[in-house]
Amino acid sequence: MESVIEIENSTSFPEIPSSFKEMSELSRNCVIAYCILFVTAAAGNVTVFCSIMKKLKHCKSRISILILHLSVADMLVTFFVMPMEIIWRITIQWYGGDLLCKFCQFFRAFGLYLSSMIVICVSIDRYFAIIYPMKLVGAARRVNITLTCSWIFAVIFALPQVIHRNTHYLSL
Repeated sequence: MESVIEIENSTSFPEIPSSFKEMSELSRNCVIAYCILFVTAAAGNVTVFCSIMKKLKHCKSRISILILHLSVADMLVTFFVMPMEIIWRITIQWYGGDLLCKFCQFFRAFGLYLSSMIVICVSIDRYFAIIYPMKLVGAARRVNITLTCSWIFAVIFALPQVIHRNTHYLSL
């Protein structure tokens, strides 16, 4: 028989299993890995971002703009998704409520979608640069269109995280 915790307003909830009260070895190893990846990604992405920003003052090439957007998307993952994963692993359970859960889940999906889609934009640009090396007319416009589509589709694909009604909070 399952033990039950009584709350002041006489609502009862099943007791949390002891395996969910303590950090597992797997979670501890994930926290260590995420911390190492966080430091590495933060240093790399901030360096790339600053370097590209300096370069854009003098020359706005297509690839520089693409790398800048990729750097922004990767910084979103680095400074939002990774710390969120670390905190969830350390605290073991979610304390933020439904609204914050949806907000965090949206940005978690958005950052990963955006980063992936901008890599696709770089691939499309490089494809056209190799197949049609002399056709530069319209290349800048194509890059702007693909980047705009990437941002829009990342928002659209991440929206189900906000719309979906969670009956249980995130599990580790």
